[in-house]
Amino acid sequence: MAKPIKFILFFILFAVLAAVAGVGGLLLWLDPNAHKAQIAQLVEAQTGRHLTIREDFSLAFFPWFGVHLGAMELSNAPGFGAEPLARIASAQLRVKLLPLWQQKIELDIITLQGLRLNLEKNRAGATNWADLARSSRATPVAPEGKGSPVASQTEQAPTDTVRPADPAPPLPPWLAGMDVGGLQVVDAEITLRDAAPDRIRTIKMADLTTGPLREGLPVPLALELRLEESGATSRTVALRLQGDLLANANGLTLSAIQAHLDESELLGQFSIQDFSHPVVRWDLALDMLDLDRYRSPTVGTPKKGESAPAGRQDTAPTATPATSPTPPIVQEKPGGGAVAASWRSMDAKGRLRIAKGQVAHLAMQDIDLTVQGKEGVWHLSPAKASLYQGTLAVEATLHDQETAPQLTVEGHLEGVQMGPLLRDLHSHATLTGLATLQTRLTTVCDNTEQAKKNMQGTARWSVKEGTLQGVDIPGLLGDAYQVVQGKPTHPQADAPATAFASLDGSATISHGMVDNRDLALVSSLVRIRGEGTVNLPTEQVDYRLNTTVVAAVPGAGGEAITGLAGLTIPMQVTGSLHHPAWKLDLKTLLEQDMAQKSKEKLGTKLQDKLSEVLKKKGLDKVLPADAGKRLLDALPFR
Repeated sequence: MAKPIKFILFFILFAVLAAVAGVGGLLLWLDPNAHKAQIAQLVEAQTGRHLTIREDFSLAFFPWFGVHLGAMELSNAPGFGAEPLARIASAQLRVKLLPLWQQKIELDIITLQGLRLNLEKNRAGATNWADLARSSRATPVAPEGKGSPVASQTEQAPTDTVRPADPAPPLPPWLAGMDVGGLQVVDAEITLRDAAPDRIRTIKMADLTTGPLREGLPVPLALELRLEESGATSRTVALRLQGDLLANANGLTLSAIQAHLDESELLGQFSIQDFSHPVVRWDLALDMLDLDRYRSPTVGTPKKGESAPAGRQDTAPTATPATSPTPPIVQEKPGGGAVAASWRSMDAKGRLRIAKGQVAHLAMQDIDLTVQGKEGVWHLSPAKASLYQGTLAVEATLHDQETAPQLTVEGHLEGVQMGPLLRDLHSHATLTGLATLQTRLTTVCDNTEQAKKNMQGTARWSVKEGTLQGVDIPGLLGDAYQVVQGKPTHPQADAPATAFASLDGSATISHGMVDNRDLALVSSLVRIRGEGTVNLPTEQVDYRLNTTVVAAVPGAGGEAITGLAGLTIPMQVTGSLHHPAWKLDLKTLLEQDMAQKSKEKLGTKLQDKLSEVLKKKGLDKVLPADAGKRLLDALPFR
């Protein structure tokens, strides 16, 4: 984007200089229209483009000495259609009379109206302004038989040699040290057409007003514009900005920024130096930012408050990546072209603070992001935020060099309420409670799916005083027991849930497969130990749980079922991560129930036999009532 910005500044400067040239012509020859042809020839010699001046210059002598430029336009690059690259409806400037006697030019506010810029990129990636950017640095020399440099830019693998451009002629004395009272651009429109994704972006500038333009001094700036995008997605962004701009051909600094981006207020400063190898610095603060407003909608993704379409598997929340002992799969990718090269050559450092923010429907507060990047290595450290009554802290490093970018992140989530978080993220919550999560993950992140497949690392979690939504495990056990006993079951609740005191575990992640061997759930009715896997790319779960009943579970009509106490029943959890299926092992339950009953009968018989033997010896009174059961439990069989 740096090159289009540089070109926009170049064209505005060109329009100003054209107007100044009119004044210079007026001062030297008193007939600016006599030199229109020479001006057009000069522009064509420098840019390779044809300048059409459609209206004569008009003069004003009182009370200001001024010139009015009519409509003019600059032709497009070959192969990009007949629409001009740039045009203006009119321009006007006025000069103070007295300083002219001292061979000094002091201009009043320069006004440009109806500015139109038509910037295009074709499917091959060529742009209609690239030749202008090159002409400002060097003059391309076409090899024999290749034609003009402009025509050759669209050929694959160009072999044009480049020679240094001739040094620019010095400015005339009447232009050196010129003071300009300001610049006003009214009704401007910049259109950026990208043929590859079939997207059109239009910047409609209602007004651009500056203070006095003096070399080396910041310029007060006021800007109001609207960005419109059409294509696969349509959106609009409105911006009102005030600040102090210090700019030259190689960079710009915008300080004392006071801006409104849609409903957000932005304060701070921003600078870019050396457009070819950008050095970017910023310190910005936002009162609020809704990133969901600017994200491209994903087909099939429900909005906040909506349910997922039938048959759709919800998108899993992205785990916070970090370092892993196992290196990720590295896939080679092309160098990425000029954009990637510019990204890798960038030297960037800055801080962004956001009082309130939203991304992927997640609400956050007190966001503080510090970013530093150089030579394709980017660090996010620290990154902090408050969310859902807890805190998030992240340290991240992105290596974006010649191979596929590798992301390393260490994340720590502390004291976060999982219920509201998951409801905002997926429109429903499968888990509630106060959560703590630590992750250390690494992945190759060329795209989201590839990042999931290549994810490596570790994770550890602990959830206190929560519920598993969508399943009532004690109720399932009670119903299964009643079925085995041939008794009626109690009706299922509309929103079944399993309350627990703690849910803990840890996992290793390898190639997108989460392997958990120590899942532990503790509640007042059951204890669960289990292990299983979660496939991140497919978002499928496969768990085996052993559930031990430690207290009476509720049955039909409020009846307490005590027959399950002490039994351990296997359970299987499979299916979608967000809508899993829970299945009890009824065979094991039946076997354990029969074994329990047999044990009780055997214990009763053993008790009777012991009583009979001891009674003969007069010791029956000292025998405990459950002596048979105790003896059975002590024997080495079940």
